[in-house]
Amino acid sequence: MILQNLITTFLGFVDTFMVGLLGNAEMAAVTAANAPIFIVQIVIFGFQSGMVVLVSQYWGQTVKGN
Repeated sequence: MILQNLITTFLGFVDTFMVGLLGNAEMAAVTAANAPIFIVQIVIFGFQSGMVVLVSQYWGQTVKGN
């Protein structure tokens, strides 16, 4: 998961850098496109973090119950 986030962030950085060489309007478009992707990543990270807690509690209760 960490590797996937690093790759996604790095690709966003590379896209921003390459398009930044074209001009300001193009740079604004890339920045506007990266904002929703960042929000989606945060939502998915929050969901995964919550699921880790719930699954860990369930797993602990199941193993302890036996």
